[in-house]
Amino acid sequence: MQGSFAKAGRLDPVSYGLRSFVSVLSSPLNATFDSGSDVTRRFREGDRLVVENDALRTRLHAMALYEEQIGLLQDEIQNLRALSNLKRLPGHERVLADVVGFAQYEGRITLSVGKEKGILPNMPVISSDGLVAIVQTVWNGGCQAALITNVGVQVGGLDLSRKPPTEGILKGRDPSTLVLTFFDPNAPAKEGDTIVTSGHSDRIPRMLRVGKILTIEDDVDYGIRRANVVPFMNPGTLKEVQILK
Repeated sequence: MQGSFAKAGRLDPVSYGLRSFVSVLSSPLNATFDSGSDVTRRFREGDRLVVENDALRTRLHAMALYEEQIGLLQDEIQNLRALSNLKRLPGHERVLADVVGFAQYEGRITLSVGKEKGILPNMPVISSDGLVAIVQTVWNGGCQAALITNVGVQVGGLDLSRKPPTEGILKGRDPSTLVLTFFDPNAPAKEGDTIVTSGHSDRIPRMLRVGKILTIEDDVDYGIRRANVVPFMNPGTLKEVQILK
């Protein structure tokens, strides 16, 4: 029968059925292969997008770091300009020094100059913001100074906002505060008053900026008036300072 159908140029029923069956099976397979190719292409495109996104993130991070470095350099330049513009103090020579160490909890900084520059203990360290520290120990090539917030530091203070100015003793209280104990228990003082050095010292000149009054405390039992003072200087940002000889 198949031979007669072949001679007639037609498919016999068996061959036709087999071809139809194979065609039915092959259609899903072809669709699957096409779908697989599409998925593969999408995966490749996804990988490319991931790589591009990672590259963009890296560039953005680099730009942020660059801008941060530029900001730090600008701050450093401004600080150097401010230091160079500080007015001359009669009887004092200024020695430029780098801050090479900062012990926050000890309230100390280490500076890059020492005996070779004539630095001695008790010399004041200043920045463009005012009084920073007092030199304590000195060696060839460096020195260590106690910050004005150090509990061991004590200098004469003056409330410059009062007329006439009221005086007292400034002493470090904690890493961010000083205490000004007024000589007069009735001394007029207000929050926000500017405090400077009184100058009653051979080493520390008058009118060095110290900070502003944050709060005022009165000890009625002992007849004492104190002011908590926030310093102008920020030791964590100091790069360059000057030592007054």
